[in-house]
Amino acid sequence: MVTAHKYRKQSLILILCTVLVLCGGNIFNARAAPLEFTHGVASGDVTSTTAVLWTRTDESAPIKLEITSRDNFDPPDFRYSTTTSETNDFTAKITATNLKPNTPYHYRWTAGNASSEVGMFITAPFDDQAAAIHFSWSGDTDPSNNGSSYYFGHWNAFQSALSERPQFFIYLGDTIYSDNRGNNGTVPSFPKVNELPEFRGLYKDARDVTALHKLLSKNSIYALWDDNEVMNDWAGQTIKTTDKTRYDFGKQSFDEYMPIQDPWSASDPVCAGPTQFRVKHWGLNADIIILDTRSCRSAEATKNCFNPTTKLPDIAPTIPGPIRENMSLKKDPPAGCLEAIKDPSRTLLGPTQKSMFKNALLESKAKFKFVITSVNIQQTYGNPYDRWEGYDAERSEILNFIKDNLIKNVIFLSTDSHQNLMNEVFIDQFIASTPIAYEFVTGPVGALTEEKNLKALSTYYHHDFLTDKKFALTRVVNADCGNLDKFSYGTVDITPNGLLKITLKDENKVPITDELHPGGPPCAKTFHPVP
Repeated sequence: MVTAHKYRKQSLILILCTVLVLCGGNIFNARAAPLEFTHGVASGDVTSTTAVLWTRTDESAPIKLEITSRDNFDPPDFRYSTTTSETNDFTAKITATNLKPNTPYHYRWTAGNASSEVGMFITAPFDDQAAAIHFSWSGDTDPSNNGSSYYFGHWNAFQSALSERPQFFIYLGDTIYSDNRGNNGTVPSFPKVNELPEFRGLYKDARDVTALHKLLSKNSIYALWDDNEVMNDWAGQTIKTTDKTRYDFGKQSFDEYMPIQDPWSASDPVCAGPTQFRVKHWGLNADIIILDTRSCRSAEATKNCFNPTTKLPDIAPTIPGPIRENMSLKKDPPAGCLEAIKDPSRTLLGPTQKSMFKNALLESKAKFKFVITSVNIQQTYGNPYDRWEGYDAERSEILNFIKDNLIKNVIFLSTDSHQNLMNEVFIDQFIASTPIAYEFVTGPVGALTEEKNLKALSTYYHHDFLTDKKFALTRVVNADCGNLDKFSYGTVDITPNGLLKITLKDENKVPITDELHPGGPPCAKTFHPVP
């Protein structure tokens, strides 16, 4: 006998079968493919006992992180769990703790049967350990592409740096170009991005570049922003009132896609937000002091230095009058220009970060203090507004602080100016020429080089003054080494007993040729620590 219950059961089965046919059998296969880890893995902000690990999935999901100091994960040394969500564009970051110093680790992310690629990093040595150190740095990566090729190559400098097996890489600013995209020196080739998904899209485009993808998976980084993650030459004190939304999008997307420690450092009311200032110790031989030169800076002095003839800010306002005249410039820059540049109320760091910076220098017990700054501090004179030179009072304050406190072995590492440059750092080359520190500038990895930029701008303005004056200024500075036209990166090598060698290299791992002294040695320098 067939009961009513049995009829109802058969009817439900019939309805279900009909739905399966009409829906193509997908009712049980809404997620036919397994979860994917879409943009690789990354590690960053490593200390002797901690590391920030990063990944991204293609949808919201609970995921696990496994870390091992052995060749397998059976079992892992550490396990962590988190959940990706649309709020953070399905990115995930976990800070691993209780790691062993000076130890290589492997890590992976899993979700059910899905697994990410395996990443690698090495922790810093004990603070009192005199260990050998090898690291690299560079920046300026424009991921603009036409769908089949990238405008600025394949970022081979990353691959070359990775092949030398650094313990870490400093990814020093302009990690994307949100506004000057595909810039050929005159106008951008692509419109600037404006919405948060567009900012995020640029980071995804960058992760699709094989060389960066590999660098991030096989090596830890210290990531720092500069201007183009938000807007060209932005200043924290002005953007918070002129374009706070753009700042928020830039900050959020950088934080989502970079393995940077949360929360960021404390800031001041004058700042747009918290800073990326931090200090990382690598044994007795190196402290890495990372400065944020954007979040708290005052507006540039360009409006005070406008030249009505060129319709640009004065090309070299801070260089002595007789040299300006030899360069066919008026002896004096526009009225009020130098006063604005030297105004002590203007800041690059903000008072809190500046205090933390000074304390880090004073408290450092390392042989070498590496100051990571996205804009260079040495004098180059040409268009100084966006660099430390454009904030002369604070620049002089910092350098006098180093001098007065007898802080030795300070090395500044920089990018942003899209050239390779090595020179001593003076308070003023012409009137206070005792060296205070030394600086190396390198890059770009994949963006317009300074030489190509200057030539394009000269053509755009139908005048060669930009190119001619820039090269003339480079020679006036008499830098130890310079090259304006190479995709490049820098390497830092320290022996256990503290012998330091820094080399600037092109994207093929060849030491940079010095254009300022043809026939001379390549761009490299060795330092014996000053006691």
